[in-house]
Amino acid sequence: MPHQPILITSPGDLLSTSTEAFRLRAEASLESGAQFQENNVEIDLRMANMVDSVGLNAIVAIIRKAKAAGRKIRITVTNQHLYRVLVFTRIDRQAEILLDKAQAQL
Repeated sequence: MPHQPILITSPGDLLSTSTEAFRLRAEASLESGAQFQENNVEIDLRMANMVDSVGLNAIVAIIRKAKAAGRKIRITVTNQHLYRVLVFTRIDRQAEILLDKAQAQL
């Protein structure tokens, strides 16, 4: 039976004003799933249109913590511009990035 991923969802844009709450929720999710080493991490950014440098740093911190625990990471986005930002910043080398074309905001 496949294990459910640890789901970390952003309710909207990841900007300096909202990233701390996202980071705290992400840390809590990672800690609550710590006993299940098989679980991978899904970062759901489908509600986000923008991510600033503080938000990118939070994403990188989540990736590092998950990878240190031996987990794979997948990031789902619907916004093509956000997808490009994640690729330009080379986050795609650390995590699988999926562009949800069914809900894509072109």
